[in-house]
Amino acid sequence: MKPVVGSSLVIGILSIASGCNGDDGGGNNTTPIAFEGEYVDWDSSGASFCGIFMATWTSHDDASVSDVSNPNGRIEMMLPGASRMRIDITAPAQTSECSTPAGAMYAVPGIAIIDHAVFDAGGEYSARAFSTTRQTAFGFDATKAQVMVHVDGTAGAVTLSGTHDATQAFNGTTWAAGDTGENVYFPNVDPSSGKATVEMPGAIGNGEVPVEAGTFTYLTITK
Repeated sequence: MKPVVGSSLVIGILSIASGCNGDDGGGNNTTPIAFEGEYVDWDSSGASFCGIFMATWTSHDDASVSDVSNPNGRIEMMLPGASRMRIDITAPAQTSECSTPAGAMYAVPGIAIIDHAVFDAGGEYSARAFSTTRQTAFGFDATKAQVMVHVDGTAGAVTLSGTHDATQAFNGTTWAAGDTGENVYFPNVDPSSGKATVEMPGAIGNGEVPVEAGTFTYLTITK
């Protein structure tokens, strides 16, 4: 299992909770998962690390399962362990602690899709959001969906079905045009079908994700 670095860019899947390592009969591991992680600024990297404070993460299926991110962006939740879980992210009501100029906020809500198979493979989950000032540079359209894929391990070309604007990739320091990197962003996805399919050859965690207008969808895949 890979360690989580407290000031890194990643959300770490730290451990599988104790209990029955069961299967629901459909190939789904149902062991509860102790999830810890981070939710960070769009450009967070190295010495410029910046967590997102006071974002609320809540299970889509059970509102009692919820956590609010710490000043460093850390999240801690006990998840039920379904094969693929949805967590809804509510943006914080306060301004960013690090964005320039001061006063910028994180206004876009999110959907975190968490795949049990990625946990089992020791993958690290990553999600980040851009501020109201930074989103302009990426041509953010509130009538469209946004999808960000974190690639844990060996990077490869990531594709997303459906119509979207030119793909952007983050190499650990900067964003640039491309489909291969530590994070891959699909801007302004057509949300009309309500879903899209993420694919990277040979990766664990590929598959269908929900897409909603004015909302980020986050997925981690690992290889």
